Amino acid sequence: MLDELDKFAPPTEKEAAAYNLALERTKAFPGRKHVLTSTPTLNTGDIWQNYQAGTQETFHVPCHACGERQAMEFGQIKWDEGARSEDGKWDLKRVTESAAYHCTKCKEPWVEGHRRKAIEHGKWVAGNEHADPGHRSFRLPSWYSNIGFGETAKKFLTEKHYLHGLQGWVNGWCALPWEDQFDDDEAAAIPPGAFAKKQPWDKDHILLAAIDRQIDEYWFVIRAFARDGTSRLFDEGRRRTIEDIAQLMAEHRIQPRHVAIDSGYETQDTYRIAARYGWTAIKGEERPHFLVEERGMRIKSVHSSIQPTDAGCQLLLLSSPGCQDLLAWLRRGQGPMWEVAHDVSPEYREHMASHKKVHRVNRKTGKDLYEWIRVKHRPDHLYDCETYLAGFAVFGKVIAAEAAMEKPDA
Repeated sequence: MLDELDKFAPPTEKEAAAYNLALERTKAFPGRKHVLTSTPTLNTGDIWQNYQAGTQETFHVPCHACGERQAMEFGQIKWDEGARSEDGKWDLKRVTESAAYHCTKCKEPWVEGHRRKAIEHGKWVAGNEHADPGHRSFRLPSWYSNIGFGETAKKFLTEKHYLHGLQGWVNGWCALPWEDQFDDDEAAAIPPGAFAKKQPWDKDHILLAAIDRQIDEYWFVIRAFARDGTSRLFDEGRRRTIEDIAQLMAEHRIQPRHVAIDSGYETQDTYRIAARYGWTAIKGEERPHFLVEERGMRIKSVHSSIQPTDAGCQLLLLSSPGCQDLLAWLRRGQGPMWEVAHDVSPEYREHMASHKKVHRVNRKTGKDLYEWIRVKHRPDHLYDCETYLAGFAVFGKVIAAEAAMEKPDA
């Protein structure tokens, strides 16, 4: 019996993985039986690989209205779309009360009584007829237990606002592996908004700007952020001189403290530029997060605390992978609405397709991980600006810090 298989120690240079060693201990016994259980993690994890190789059984239950047998999947759990408060946020009490499962055939809603009765008359149904004889595998989401549809819906709406909460939801509640790949084909398909660049917005908002400095040019993105974190692209492009950039910021009446400039190139000179105009210097670091003080608690965030420099400007460090995760989260529609004007430049579209997240295996530990890579030497300056803006918005409390990384530590 191997419980929580995906948490077993990976292979090392000296010996195989703990999972393989355990199986070796039983090979001499003709009547051996292996029972493997675990919350799945990644699709390359041992438990999901064993599930795929087995019978892939799911628990099918009958509809009380039409008799259709079906595996209950989360996509069929629905709730009142009007269950929102005045500020547009979900009213979780009303969501819990209105949530119901809907039959895949007749669309009849099931309440809790129907769910329990259906489970009493359910049976396992195999989905893989090519499994090796004797290799049975089962998958059972949380809503088959004593957890009802209302609690399931409430949990989903709570967790989806956290980058890593959604992964925990998919693994622990849906009994599915997490697939976190934002590839270049998906990134290139930027849906156009029903507005143009520089078009006035009827929402109260502030303009935030990010600048990516290169050898002989400056790339920029200006994004309008509303109080609820909703944002839309206001302007993007490049200028040849820093004076041109400064003039642009003045024309759009962007407050100096709302402008961030990347200090990765010619760091000391960039610090002096930031000090001259009252901007914030930023720098990306390859670390997953920073710990910052927030409301008396230490929480994980995509940015550091503000730091002084000898040049007289403020410096803000950003987690490069964390900000890229945050940007992908916003672009997928999992956070506040993130919109792009319909008349963005071809360069913007190309740059926004410059990075993707891919699966890797750590050679030293054997553990699965995901990391961001650049695609085929594509230019990425405007993508970098959007990444900086996502982290800068968290720093400015336009996007909640805990929503952008994880729940606060107690």
